[in-house]
Amino acid sequence: MNDVLPKKPSRWFYLLGAMIAIAGLAFFIFTLVSFFGVLFKGFENSHQFAVPGGDEFTLSEAGRYTVYYEYESVLGNKVYRTGEKLPLIEVFLKNKQTGKKIDITSSAASQTYSMGSRSGIAMFDFIAKLPGEYKLYAKYAEGRSGPEIVLSVQKGFDDFVGGIFKTIALSFVILFGSFAIAALIIIFTLIKRSDSFKKGIDQAKAPLKS
Repeated sequence: MNDVLPKKPSRWFYLLGAMIAIAGLAFFIFTLVSFFGVLFKGFENSHQFAVPGGDEFTLSEAGRYTVYYEYESVLGNKVYRTGEKLPLIEVFLKNKQTGKKIDITSSAASQTYSMGSRSGIAMFDFIAKLPGEYKLYAKYAEGRSGPEIVLSVQKGFDDFVGGIFKTIALSFVILFGSFAIAALIIIFTLIKRSDSFKKGIDQAKAPLKS
């Protein structure tokens, strides 16, 4: 009687490995596209103000925020190009609900951005301990006068960078993890099928046992 041929893994395992790799790649692309989409939307929804003057705005969450001087900007139907030199201005901020004044400090880093028709330089930082409505007012310092300029309040640079690193790190972990799992499945299947094939040939060549 002939020996029973060793059982070999199904070819479907190759497809399983490929599907895992494709799923990891798709999640990687989706995560990055979604993140930058949210980032761009957040930039477009930043709070802009014409100075001298001010306005009220709402912060959806507590955290560190930065006040940027936008030397190239569009506010309403007006285009601003006021030069990159930082203006000498004073900024005042308070929580509208509590009436408490919010401390504002000069920005520690010279952060800049340029996106579309808007370019800005970081001027001030502040920490909002509570979400809610705030009121900002700014004027030229020491009674000076100057052209109308645009300020923009956006999420702090540290939170921005932290979000980028976390998102990219998570995306790469999932991408390489899925590729590693897919490779292990495919290699394991290939080895087992190869061993099964070789054993089958060896059994076919062996003399029949009585």
